[in-house]
This record gives sequence, structure tokens and C-alpha cells, in this order.
Amino acid sequence: MKGDWTVASKMLTCEPVILKRSITWTGETGLHLAAASGHTSFVKNWLGHNEIGVDDVAHPNDNKVTALAFAAATGTKMVAYEILSHKKSKHCKPVRFDALYMATLQGHTAVAHYLYLESDFQSWSPQTQITIINSCINSGMCDLALLMFQQCHQLALEKDENGERPLDVLARKPSAFANASERPFWRRATKCLFPWMKETKNETKGHILFKLMWKYVLENEILVSKIIIYGSNLLFNAAYVGNFEFLVELLNSCPELIYKVNQDMDTIFHIAICNRDKDTFNLIHEIGAFKDLITSYREETGKRNNILHKAALLPTKNRLKPKWGAALQMQHELLWFKAVETVVSPLFKDMTNADGLTPHELFLEEHEELMKKGEQEIRDIAKSCGIVAIVVFMAIFIVLGDSIAITGTPNLINRKFFKILLVSEAIAMVLSSASVLLFLSILVSSYAEEDVFKSLLVKLLMGMIMLFAAIIATMTAFYSASPLAYHPGLAWILILCATFSIVPIIFIPLTSQLLIVVVHSTWQAFFMFKSHNRLFNHVDLKKTT
Repeated sequence: MKGDWTVASKMLTCEPVILKRSITWTGETGLHLAAASGHTSFVKNWLGHNEIGVDDVAHPNDNKVTALAFAAATGTKMVAYEILSHKKSKHCKPVRFDALYMATLQGHTAVAHYLYLESDFQSWSPQTQITIINSCINSGMCDLALLMFQQCHQLALEKDENGERPLDVLARKPSAFANASERPFWRRATKCLFPWMKETKNETKGHILFKLMWKYVLENEILVSKIIIYGSNLLFNAAYVGNFEFLVELLNSCPELIYKVNQDMDTIFHIAICNRDKDTFNLIHEIGAFKDLITSYREETGKRNNILHKAALLPTKNRLKPKWGAALQMQHELLWFKAVETVVSPLFKDMTNADGLTPHELFLEEHEELMKKGEQEIRDIAKSCGIVAIVVFMAIFIVLGDSIAITGTPNLINRKFFKILLVSEAIAMVLSSASVLLFLSILVSSYAEEDVFKSLLVKLLMGMIMLFAAIIATMTAFYSASPLAYHPGLAWILILCATFSIVPIIFIPLTSQLLIVVVHSTWQAFFMFKSHNRLFNHVDLKKTT
């Protein structure tokens, strides 16, 4: 296990039979253990021993796993290369299924590509091939899955032992399309503020794999009904995990799937609302008047909730964003409720469910605890910031030097730093006073849900920005006052003060994180629910109905 060939060679000289003997309870030889440990030079020396034969290289353990499979499982490409390229391995069969499967299962991309090129993939059974290609997709190796599919197109319709086709796995793999769907914050903001600007789309291997496989399904599936059923399953599988790019590609190829519902009478938009998937929900703005039909669907059994009731429900904990805090989370929930409210008919706003609750009443009931936490959170932040603002206000009144007796003009009036001091103090006083007033207005607010959405967080944001600016102005005043108070005998005191004054700067990144989160959440509200024109650019939706 340590890869010490010097010690091992002495043992093999005394007992060469160890080369072929199993040394573990599960039948592993020394070659198995060396391959599993990733000791390339040890494996090379072991294979070069005179007692090693061709059968010993491919000898499996009791579980039918070879040394090559161990190397594949650990992701050691050089060990796999030594095993396959050694002269005693050249007469062995090509790479077996277990080695390639281990590499794909563990996500070792380089090893998997190498073993695939060394294998006779086309000669394997369809069941074996589909297991490998599904494992590739699961591990994020869509480029390797694409190579396999290009050799065996019929794999698009094959099922593995779990009854899954490659497209089923791809539908539940949003990361296969991640490079195209994940955009920086500033790019999303720019696109929403300037919608006429064209945006380049990065097509991933996942996109290409989907298009080729779905095209094969459409061309080779005889019954249209089977295509619709299969497409519906893919649609909802992708919707449940938020695979937006997959949904866009699927709907652009089969627009009629937009109307499909599951057993609960939920469309992909109902599911997107429950999962707080804004990208999928925003597609509703691209289907024109057909959204009136889709938003009219409601549960036929159980609670009989309509689409606005769905928005009123509190999402599961894994969909919440705890790092935001209760106040920002409440703002996020209100944004969702208002966004759904704008796309439904006025009739649905007052419609009651099986419990006799309207959507608004259900929202208040579901979010009662969150609202209380948000109220307390805002109060605590406002109190803390208010105290800091008062301290800043008190700290800015610094009087330095004397004045001329006759004119009353300060002695330091002609000093450059004195002017900077006066301006900094004035800015700090105005900003700290304004921030105190804003925090006081927050403390006396009614804390209704509309206040949280419209004004409280905006006031909190403005107050925090002013407070940070006032602190910076106060520090500037301190730095400018130091040279004015300079005296040759007090130089060490000035140096000491200047050194300790750096401490607040160190803590700025820690304290500014809250400000950044509030800015991001508040600014996001302006462009969160916008159409991005991703659907039906070349399709007439009316012709599909």
C-alpha cells in the first residue's frame, strides 16, 4: 500500500508465488492493491517481473473486478496506461465494461476518455452501452456521452436497468447546461434594463446531446402519442429540478407540451412557482393570451388551490435562502406573490380553496411567523445602526487650534488639511443625521406586508448607505486632523493613533456584507420577473393547438 518496491522486490525474490497469490479476503493480488493506491512505478515494476503472465494482468478478484478497474475507480490515468500499454497486456482483451463504468461512475473524466478509446464499445450489448452513457451524463461527462451516441444512435431509445433513457437522466441534470443558464448578476441586470441588446448564447455539450437524441426520438418513434407521453415525462422531470435550459429546448421543439399537466393539474408554471424557479416562470410572459388558459388550472382534489394559492404557500426549507435573513426572504416571497398576481385573472384573486381561504388570506397565514421574524430583524438592525449613527454624529465635533483675537478667524484657516477637516465633518454630520431619521422612521412603521415590500427595506438600504458614508467621512476628518495637531514631541502619539485607526478598515468587508445583500435583493426586485424571449422564436404557437 505504501508503494515501496525495494521492500517488495526482496519479498518477491524469496517467494515469487506472491505475485499470483491473493493477499486479501476478497481475492485481490498485489497488482490490485498497487493500482488502487495509485503507485505507478510500483505497478510498472510488478508487471515487468518475469513471473507475471498475460492472465495475471487481467485476473479479477472474487467480485470480478480487475486491477484496471481499481485504477479507473481511483482516477489514476498513468496506472491505467501502464496496465494497458505493457507488452504482457497487448494480447489481453480490450477494456472491459467494469473499468470504464468505474471511471464514469466516479467522475474521472481523463481516465474515462482514455479507457473509452481503448475499448470496443460498439461490440458491447445495448444494455451495457446504455448503462455507461447514463453514467456519463450523471457524472457530467456530456462530451463523452456525445461521442458514444454518435457511434450508436439507437441508444436514445434504450433503457437501463432502472428503466431510464439518456434523455431522462439529462432532464434531471441542470449542470449539463450550466454554462448557458448561469449568467453574472451584472449581465442579467443589463439585459433587463436594455432588452433590445442581443445576448450571445453559449451552447454546451448538453444542448447538442439533447438536440441529437430528441431528433432521433422524433424520427424513429412511430406513434405520436408515445412521443407526447415521453415528452411530458421529460418536461415535468426537468421542471421539478429547475432544468431551465432543457425545458426551453424541449418546448421549442414541441410547443404543444406547454399545455400538459401532471396528476395534480399542475403545469410547469405551477411547479416553478412552488419551487421559486423564476427562469421557468418567466416563460409565461412569452406565450401571449394562452397564459389565461394555463393560469386557470386548479387542483381538482385536495385543497383545490389555484395558481395564486400556490404562490401564497411557503416553499420548502431547501428553497428558502437562510443567508438572506427573514426580512429579505419576506420581501422575496412578496415579490413572487405580486408577480403571479399580475398574470392571473381578477377572478382568481378572490377565489377560495377547500379551506375557504383566498390567496391573500392563505399568504398571511403561511407567512405569519416569517413576518414576525422579519419585523424583529429590521428593528434590531435599525436600532444598532441608529446607535452607531449617533456615535458618529457626536464624534465629528472636533475643535483644533485657536483663533485670531481681533478677527476671530481660526489660526489654521490657511492649512489644506483644515479645509478637508471642515468638509468631512459637514458631510458626516448631514449623513449621520439623515440616517438617524431614517432608522427612527423604520422603528415607528406599522410593519404591514406592504411596508416590508415597498418602503422598509428601501429605507434600511438608504440608511445603511448614509451611515457607511458618514463613517468614512468621520475617518477622513480624523486623518486630516492628525497633521494639524502635530508637535515634534508628540510624534509617537500620532504614529500610534494612525496605526490603530487602520483597525476599522480591516472590518469593513465583514460589515459591508449585509449592505451588499440588501442592495442585491432590493435591486433584483426591479428586473426579477422579465421575459427573455427564449420560446417559440420560429414557431407559431396557434398552429400547434
